[in-house]
Amino acid sequence: MTLLSIIEFDQQLFKIINREMVSGMLDSLLYFWRNKYLWVPFYLFLISYLILNYRKEAYWILFFMILTFAMTDFISSSIIKPSVERARPCHEKNEYLKPRVLVTCGSGYSFTSSHAANHFGIAFFIMLILTKKKKLLSMLLFFWAFMVGYAQVYVGVHFPFDIICGALLGVGIAILTSELYKFSKKKMAI
Repeated sequence: MTLLSIIEFDQQLFKIINREMVSGMLDSLLYFWRNKYLWVPFYLFLISYLILNYRKEAYWILFFMILTFAMTDFISSSIIKPSVERARPCHEKNEYLKPRVLVTCGSGYSFTSSHAANHFGIAFFIMLILTKKKKLLSMLLFFWAFMVGYAQVYVGVHFPFDIICGALLGVGIAILTSELYKFSKKKMAI
């Protein structure tokens, strides 16, 4: 598959999600779903849950979770995006796309999605350190990250491959930071 055919497939998939698989209910739901302020209560719950259930260890978990976020955001926003320079669909001057843009388009580039990298990074970090005990939590975290990424395409600010590659970046960093967490846990006997 050539780069051109990958881009064409990506654009076609974008059109399906952004212009064809739409409804008024999804417009309202996904507009809010991708809003970072909507998730403040979730983050507060997660922090409280970790502190109440993991006591002293919770501070190490939170440290590595924040490290995961910092790494995904920095690599996506400061290294990959300026290197690739892919325009967002809402900035594309392409008659074929004609995106429905439901939010402010935002400045900067599209590839990779920092939203996807950050959310998949946090979700998978938590999943990797709590998996055996918390299957339902793992499924909910994956659904949460997936829907944040899907919403980015739906509202017109990212292409699907931006989300997929951002998710892969997040998962890769989560694997690294979860291993660092497990290593430090052994060394420090938390």
